[in-house]
Amino acid sequence: MARELGKTLIPPNVIKMLEERERAVDKARAAVGAGATRVELTGDVSGVQIDGMPAEPGDRTLSRETRIQLGGAMLIIRPPAELQSAETVLVNARDDLSAVLADHGVASVADARTHNEAARDAAANARTLEVKIAGMTPAVPLLGIAGGASTLKTFVAGLHESAEGEGSEEGPDLDALTAIAAEADSACESRGRR
Repeated sequence: MARELGKTLIPPNVIKMLEERERAVDKARAAVGAGATRVELTGDVSGVQIDGMPAEPGDRTLSRETRIQLGGAMLIIRPPAELQSAETVLVNARDDLSAVLADHGVASVADARTHNEAARDAAANARTLEVKIAGMTPAVPLLGIAGGASTLKTFVAGLHESAEGEGSEEGPDLDALTAIAAEADSACESRGRR
């Protein structure tokens, strides 16, 4: 599991590209905000409509042509033409960022960074665990057992298959395994004394 998560690390060049696209969105958003027209409605707004909808008191930022119906009069607000271009840039920047985020299965640049931290930690934990397993599973030439994790996996799988083959639901015979381990320890100790 940790090894698989470790393989999902998002490459640094992709993180850099995500950060650049996020900055482009922020810059475009700032340009839209700077060029937008702000209006504030206060007091009794009954009968006032904005683009055909009943108005509510408060601030609004208008980035496109807006029609405000004031009784029998119509107030038309037209923000600068450059603002439409800035909005197009913002939409395109958001789309670019969203596409790269979707390609890598993350919701935001912050999620990508968090994902990478988790992937790095998982990869480091997997390497540490592999080193520990290798250290704990030395070769036993007397029994013809090679060292390492793959030998341990094969041995454990063999125990499971052996138990299944006997139709036993209880697992391997621990007494028999203990006796074999004791014999192996004795054999190793007696070889060590020579």
